[in-house]
Amino acid sequence: SPFKTAQLTLDLDLAASNTIESFEPPLVTVEPFMVGSTELDIDREHRLRGLLESVDLATNTIDMKLIPMRLRRGTFGDFNFHVDDNTLYEIDGVEYTSEEGLSLLAEQAEGTPLIAFGGPSEEGEQRYLATQVLAGNSVPWAEQDVLKGIITARSDSSISIQGAVVETGDQAAHFQTEVTLAVTEDTVVTGYRLGDASIANLSVGQRILALGEFNADNNEFDSSQGHVRMKLNAIVGEVVQASPLELDLSHINKRPIDLFDFSGTGLDAANDASPEQYEINSSTLDISAIEEDEWMQVRGYPSSFGSSPSDFDALSIINPDFSSHPARMFALWQSPSTTGLTIESSEIVLSLEDARTKLHLKGIPGSSQLSFSPEKLVSTAEEGRFSILIRGEGVHMFTDFDSFIGSASEYLQNGLAVHQLTATGQYTDSLKSLDVNYVTLRLSEPQDLEQDQE
Repeated sequence: SPFKTAQLTLDLDLAASNTIESFEPPLVTVEPFMVGSTELDIDREHRLRGLLESVDLATNTIDMKLIPMRLRRGTFGDFNFHVDDNTLYEIDGVEYTSEEGLSLLAEQAEGTPLIAFGGPSEEGEQRYLATQVLAGNSVPWAEQDVLKGIITARSDSSISIQGAVVETGDQAAHFQTEVTLAVTEDTVVTGYRLGDASIANLSVGQRILALGEFNADNNEFDSSQGHVRMKLNAIVGEVVQASPLELDLSHINKRPIDLFDFSGTGLDAANDASPEQYEINSSTLDISAIEEDEWMQVRGYPSSFGSSPSDFDALSIINPDFSSHPARMFALWQSPSTTGLTIESSEIVLSLEDARTKLHLKGIPGSSQLSFSPEKLVSTAEEGRFSILIRGEGVHMFTDFDSFIGSASEYLQNGLAVHQLTATGQYTDSLKSLDVNYVTLRLSEPQDLEQDQE
């Protein structure tokens, strides 16, 4: 309704926005495509970033001035969000829970840097509920340089970080292949959900966010007097032994296993972690239904550096159900195809022989390399986001799947060719089908595509 504040989610579809025209020379055509929605995606974690205004202990709410993305100043409006008894706090490098954390936050000065992670407490709700709140020096941009990445090797107090992003005081982001992180016993370590942490917990495979000082001359990040926050990690592999649980790892935090050097992780060299037989400490988790050769995702933390044979402390174990698993599909036909898909009844039948395709199963890094491939798209969703992009004509949006495929059928019958397809939904392997709630279909005149590739 008019003059009513509403949330807005913008989803930039990179697959639909970029077309690779050639590799030699490298040439990409960019036509930005973005989908907007007035509902928050409940399956994603959302971040609030800005400055503290006030805390209301009676209503368990916090007011803040928003400063989005990497900005450090500016006026972008106010926001009120909720906390509850399960909200975790970190203030100036010290962790707190529940009422103690909220009370200490209320004592912070107005203008204290603040970040909140969370989302809508229930689907369709406009209320934002924070699961974690960072304040003061715990906020990455609070007067220090920031390093984000994954530990791929370690030797004593020298730690190799790959896939590194460094944010410096000038608000610039530097993307580095590898950065060396320096720590000492004075380095504050937080974020470990299984108790107190020290630099011993910074082992191979750990995802981190560090505060300190970056030296671009030698590519070293000094956190000797700084702060390192451990992030929750996800490992994926195939079960080689059910009990005690061992995995043949394929990925750690979405990175292929070949990037990691596990030297020094064990009590001695003979006990260093082996990615082919990665030992999981399942603690009290129920692993009775796990069988060999199954694919598994485990979330938790690598064991302390130099402490293996146990390699990983598990907080949760996900045994994927391939009868209905969240998935995202991408298909690109290198040449114009009038037969790449057909509309039959209320479904899209795919012919992918001449297309480059990937099917990514949510929560299973590397799943695009497995032998899963949908043969058709269906939809049981009452409403979805379906779109047809036609070069030179624009974008046609639909919330109803039948209307979407009806329009697509007309375009195909009129001679347009399929060029690109992006879809998300629930994948069922036994049916080779993807039950979709989001589809972007890119169509072009066949001669347009042929001219582009000449």
